[in-house]
Amino acid sequence: MELWTFTTLALVAVVVFLFFHLVWSKGYQARLPPGPTPLPILGNMLQLDSKNILTFLDKLAEKYGPVYTIYVGSQRIIMLHGYAVLKEALIDQGDGFVHRKTPPIFKTVLKGNSRFQPLKAT
Repeated sequence: MELWTFTTLALVAVVVFLFFHLVWSKGYQARLPPGPTPLPILGNMLQLDSKNILTFLDKLAEKYGPVYTIYVGSQRIIMLHGYAVLKEALIDQGDGFVHRKTPPIFKTVLKGNSRFQPLKAT
């Protein structure tokens, strides 16, 4: 009976390991900007300095450049840091950003009270 328990636990451990490996390596299949290595499921949340997040983001921009990738949970976020990069992305190449969806967290936090509303696709 004890051998059966050990085998079951070993099998569960292997399945859990394969699941975490699949989730963690999934984000690295695409060509993404550089960024800190995320943890499975948690992403970079343990690395974030919640008391001074702007300084933390400035340090990441110094290390990885003005365009970098961070993960909040399993959600990938491409950060644009600095006026020149934002101007190039939103004005010079703005057509690529026009029809992007508003993330659900913004809808929850702002509760529709933002003066910036997403553009409606025609």
